[in-house]
Amino acid sequence: LREADLDLRRKEVLEALRTLPPEQRQVLEMAYFGGSTQAEIAEELGIPLGTVKTRTLAAMRKLRRALEREDEG
Repeated sequence: LREADLDLRRKEVLEALRTLPPEQRQVLEMAYFGGSTQAEIAEELGIPLGTVKTRTLAAMRKLRRALEREDEG
């Protein structure tokens, strides 16, 4: 991809992240930008590992749908 295409895609991803509920955005940011494992996130936030997994999965599904709409538009 060209640099301009990558810049556009980054903007689309950041905009899609902003649409997520805060608790879902938080786990994604901790995992993908902070490099934390799901177990580390659970421990740091004081929530069950299953909750982290559920939030991550829900967030990824929402991001995928949002970015697919961007691609279609």
